[in-house]
Amino acid sequence: MKKNFSNDGFFVTGTGTGVGKTFASACLAHFFVSNNFSTAVTKPFQTGIAQGDDDISVIKEAVPGLCQLPPELENVYRFKMPASPFLAGRTENSRIDISRIISTISEIKKTFSPDVLIIEGAGGLYVPVNEDIMMIDLIKMLGMPAILVCDSALGTINHTLLSIKALKSMQIECAGFIFNRTSENPEVIEKDNLETLKEISGIPFIGTIKKNSSMSKISPDIYSFPGLSKK
Repeated sequence: MKKNFSNDGFFVTGTGTGVGKTFASACLAHFFVSNNFSTAVTKPFQTGIAQGDDDISVIKEAVPGLCQLPPELENVYRFKMPASPFLAGRTENSRIDISRIISTISEIKKTFSPDVLIIEGAGGLYVPVNEDIMMIDLIKMLGMPAILVCDSALGTINHTLLSIKALKSMQIECAGFIFNRTSENPEVIEKDNLETLKEISGIPFIGTIKKNSSMSKISPDIYSFPGLSKK
Protein backbone atom coordinates (compact mmCIF):
# COMPACT_ATOMS: atom_id res chain seq x y z
CA MET A 1 0.00 0.00 0.00
CA LYS A 2 1.32 3.42 -0.92
CA LYS A 3 1.49 6.21 1.61
CA ASN A 4 -0.72 8.43 -0.49
CA PHE A 5 -3.48 9.92 1.62
CA SER A 6 -4.89 13.38 0.96
CA ASN A 7 -3.70 15.86 3.60
CA ASP A 8 -2.18 12.93 5.53
CA GLY A 9 -5.30 12.30 7.54
CA PHE A 10 -9.04 12.25 8.00
CA PHE A 11 -11.78 13.78 10.10
CA VAL A 12 -14.04 10.98 11.32
CA THR A 13 -17.63 12.15 11.56
CA GLY A 14 -20.95 10.35 11.68
CA THR A 15 -24.56 10.49 10.63
CA GLY A 16 -25.42 11.21 14.26
CA THR A 17 -24.55 10.58 17.88
CA GLY A 18 -23.93 6.98 18.88
CA VAL A 19 -23.22 5.55 15.42
CA GLY A 20 -19.80 4.28 16.49
CA LYS A 21 -17.27 6.97 15.56
CA THR A 22 -14.87 6.01 18.35
CA PHE A 23 -14.92 2.33 17.42
CA ALA A 24 -14.50 3.23 13.75
CA SER A 25 -11.60 5.54 14.62
CA ALA A 26 -9.97 2.71 16.57
CA CYS A 27 -10.42 0.29 13.67
CA LEU A 28 -8.99 2.85 11.24
CA ALA A 29 -6.03 3.42 13.56
CA HIS A 30 -5.47 -0.34 13.85
CA PHE A 31 -5.58 -0.66 10.07
CA PHE A 32 -2.96 2.04 9.51
CA VAL A 33 -0.65 0.93 12.34
CA SER A 34 -0.86 -2.66 11.06
CA ASN A 35 0.21 -1.40 7.64
CA ASN A 36 3.25 0.40 9.09
CA PHE A 37 1.87 3.93 8.95
CA SER A 38 2.82 6.14 11.86
CA THR A 39 -0.61 7.13 13.16
CA ALA A 40 -1.88 9.72 15.60
CA VAL A 41 -5.42 10.05 16.95
CA THR A 42 -6.91 13.15 18.52
CA LYS A 43 -10.38 14.11 19.71
CA PRO A 44 -10.61 17.88 20.16
CA PHE A 45 -13.78 17.70 22.27
CA GLN A 46 -14.31 15.07 24.96
CA THR A 47 -17.63 15.45 26.72
CA GLY A 48 -19.16 13.21 29.36
CA ILE A 49 -16.04 12.79 31.49
CA ALA A 50 -18.23 12.80 34.61
CA GLN A 51 -19.62 9.48 33.36
CA GLY A 52 -16.16 8.09 32.67
CA ASP A 53 -16.11 8.79 28.93
CA ASP A 54 -12.52 8.97 27.69
CA ASP A 55 -12.47 7.87 24.08
CA ILE A 56 -8.80 8.53 23.36
CA SER A 57 -7.66 6.39 26.29
CA VAL A 58 -9.88 3.57 25.06
CA ILE A 59 -8.43 3.85 21.55
CA LYS A 60 -4.83 3.91 22.83
CA GLU A 61 -5.43 0.79 24.90
CA ALA A 62 -7.02 -0.98 21.94
CA VAL A 63 -4.35 0.04 19.42
CA PRO A 64 -0.74 -0.26 20.61
CA GLY A 65 1.78 1.59 18.50
CA LEU A 66 0.05 4.94 18.11
CA CYS A 67 2.04 8.17 18.28
CA GLN A 68 2.14 9.16 21.94
CA LEU A 69 0.65 12.64 22.10
CA PRO A 70 0.64 14.70 25.29
CA PRO A 71 -2.80 15.00 26.91
CA GLU A 72 -3.32 18.58 25.76
CA LEU A 73 -3.00 17.45 22.14
CA GLU A 74 -5.21 14.40 22.58
CA ASN A 75 -8.11 16.50 23.88
CA VAL A 76 -8.18 20.27 23.60
CA TYR A 77 -11.40 20.55 25.61
CA ARG A 78 -12.75 18.15 28.25
CA PHE A 79 -16.18 18.64 29.78
CA LYS A 80 -18.21 16.78 32.38
CA MET A 81 -21.60 16.87 30.68
CA PRO A 82 -22.43 14.32 27.94
CA ALA A 83 -23.75 16.84 25.44
CA SER A 84 -22.72 18.93 22.45
CA PRO A 85 -19.43 20.78 22.91
CA PHE A 86 -21.41 24.05 22.93
CA LEU A 87 -23.77 23.02 25.74
CA ALA A 88 -21.15 21.10 27.70
CA GLY A 89 -18.80 24.07 27.56
CA ARG A 90 -21.50 26.56 28.45
CA THR A 91 -22.38 24.64 31.63
CA GLU A 92 -18.75 25.13 32.72
CA ASN A 93 -18.57 28.77 31.57
CA SER A 94 -16.12 27.83 28.83
CA ARG A 95 -16.44 29.06 25.27
CA ILE A 96 -14.68 26.93 22.69
CA ASP A 97 -12.02 28.82 20.76
CA ILE A 98 -11.74 27.38 17.26
CA SER A 99 -8.26 28.83 16.79
CA ARG A 100 -7.04 26.57 19.61
CA ILE A 101 -8.34 23.52 17.76
CA ILE A 102 -6.69 24.56 14.51
CA SER A 103 -3.36 25.34 16.17
CA THR A 104 -3.44 22.01 18.02
CA ILE A 105 -3.89 20.08 14.77
CA SER A 106 -1.04 22.07 13.23
CA GLU A 107 1.19 21.33 16.22
CA ILE A 108 0.51 17.58 15.98
CA LYS A 109 1.43 17.59 12.30
CA LYS A 110 4.55 19.71 12.84
CA THR A 111 5.87 18.01 15.98
CA PHE A 112 4.98 14.37 15.34
CA SER A 113 4.69 14.26 11.53
CA PRO A 114 2.39 11.21 11.50
CA ASP A 115 1.77 9.50 8.19
CA VAL A 116 -1.91 9.56 9.12
CA LEU A 117 -3.72 11.82 11.57
CA ILE A 118 -7.20 10.69 12.62
CA ILE A 119 -9.41 13.39 14.13
CA GLU A 120 -12.58 12.16 15.79
CA GLY A 121 -15.43 14.64 15.91
CA ALA A 122 -18.34 14.84 18.33
CA GLY A 123 -21.85 13.87 17.27
CA GLY A 124 -22.95 14.59 13.72
CA LEU A 125 -22.17 17.34 11.25
CA TYR A 126 -24.54 19.93 12.68
CA VAL A 127 -23.62 19.57 16.32
CA PRO A 128 -22.82 23.08 17.61
CA VAL A 129 -19.25 23.72 18.69
CA ASN A 130 -20.02 27.22 19.90
CA GLU A 131 -22.72 29.77 19.11
CA ASP A 132 -21.18 30.49 15.69
CA ILE A 133 -19.59 27.24 14.53
CA MET A 134 -20.99 23.81 13.74
CA MET A 135 -18.89 20.64 13.48
CA ILE A 136 -19.13 20.78 9.68
CA ASP A 137 -17.63 24.29 9.74
CA LEU A 138 -14.65 23.00 11.71
CA ILE A 139 -14.07 20.22 9.17
CA LYS A 140 -14.09 22.83 6.43
CA MET A 141 -11.63 25.05 8.31
CA LEU A 142 -9.21 22.17 8.89
CA GLY A 143 -9.23 21.31 5.19
CA MET A 144 -9.17 17.57 5.82
CA PRO A 145 -11.28 14.96 4.05
CA ALA A 146 -14.10 13.44 6.06
CA ILE A 147 -14.83 9.78 6.67
CA LEU A 148 -18.53 9.26 7.35
CA VAL A 149 -19.56 6.53 9.80
CA CYS A 150 -23.09 5.24 9.31
CA ASP A 151 -25.14 2.62 11.10
CA SER A 152 -26.45 -0.44 9.30
CA ALA A 153 -29.98 -0.14 10.69
CA LEU A 154 -33.23 1.00 9.10
CA GLY A 155 -33.15 4.74 8.36
CA THR A 156 -29.46 4.92 7.57
CA ILE A 157 -29.98 5.68 3.88
CA ASN A 158 -31.77 8.93 4.71
CA HIS A 159 -29.29 9.92 7.41
CA THR A 160 -26.28 9.09 5.27
CA LEU A 161 -27.48 10.85 2.12
CA LEU A 162 -28.38 13.98 4.10
CA SER A 163 -24.90 13.99 5.64
CA ILE A 164 -23.24 13.55 2.25
CA LYS A 165 -25.34 16.36 0.81
CA ALA A 166 -24.26 18.62 3.67
CA LEU A 167 -20.58 17.82 3.09
CA LYS A 168 -20.89 18.45 -0.63
CA SER A 169 -22.71 21.75 -0.03
CA MET A 170 -19.64 22.92 1.92
CA GLN A 171 -17.27 21.51 -0.74
CA ILE A 172 -15.72 19.15 1.81
CA GLU A 173 -14.04 16.10 0.35
CA CYS A 174 -15.60 12.88 1.60
CA ALA A 175 -13.05 10.07 1.52
CA GLY A 176 -15.85 7.54 1.87
CA PHE A 177 -18.27 5.89 4.25
CA ILE A 178 -17.91 3.08 6.78
CA PHE A 179 -20.92 0.82 7.27
CA ASN A 180 -20.90 0.02 10.98
CA ARG A 181 -22.47 -2.79 13.03
CA THR A 182 -22.95 -5.28 10.24
CA SER A 183 -24.48 -8.68 10.98
CA GLU A 184 -22.94 -12.06 10.29
CA ASN A 185 -26.12 -13.00 8.42
CA PRO A 186 -27.70 -9.70 7.38
CA GLU A 187 -31.40 -9.56 6.64
CA VAL A 188 -32.89 -7.88 3.61
CA ILE A 189 -33.00 -4.32 5.03
CA GLU A 190 -29.34 -4.33 6.05
CA LYS A 191 -28.26 -5.82 2.74
CA ASP A 192 -30.29 -3.27 0.81
CA ASN A 193 -29.01 -0.37 2.92
CA LEU A 194 -25.42 -1.16 2.01
CA GLU A 195 -26.03 -1.93 -1.65
CA THR A 196 -28.17 1.18 -2.10
CA LEU A 197 -25.56 3.43 -0.49
CA LYS A 198 -22.83 1.91 -2.65
CA GLU A 199 -24.95 2.57 -5.71
CA ILE A 200 -26.32 6.07 -5.11
CA SER A 201 -24.22 7.79 -2.43
CA GLY A 202 -21.67 9.12 -4.90
CA ILE A 203 -18.80 8.61 -2.45
CA PRO A 204 -16.36 5.70 -2.03
CA PHE A 205 -17.26 2.71 0.12
CA ILE A 206 -14.43 2.23 2.61
CA GLY A 207 -15.67 -0.91 4.31
CA THR A 208 -17.55 -2.51 7.19
CA ILE A 209 -17.24 -3.15 10.91
CA LYS A 210 -18.99 -6.11 12.52
CA LYS A 211 -21.75 -5.74 15.09
CA ASN A 212 -21.07 -6.59 18.75
CA SER A 213 -17.32 -6.36 18.30
CA SER A 214 -15.19 -5.64 21.35
CA MET A 215 -12.96 -2.59 21.52
CA SER A 216 -10.47 -4.65 23.51
CA LYS A 217 -10.09 -7.17 20.70
CA ILE A 218 -9.63 -5.10 17.57
CA SER A 219 -8.26 -7.14 14.69
CA PRO A 220 -8.77 -7.45 10.93
CA ASP A 221 -11.34 -10.14 11.76
CA ILE A 222 -13.85 -7.49 12.81
CA TYR A 223 -13.30 -4.88 10.11
CA SER A 224 -12.72 -4.88 6.40
CA PHE A 225 -11.51 -1.74 4.63
CA PRO A 226 -11.10 -2.59 0.94
CA GLY A 227 -11.60 1.06 0.05
CA LEU A 228 -8.38 1.96 1.86
CA SER A 229 -6.39 -1.07 0.77
CA LYS A 230 -6.57 0.15 -2.83
CA LYS A 231 -4.85 3.45 -2.09
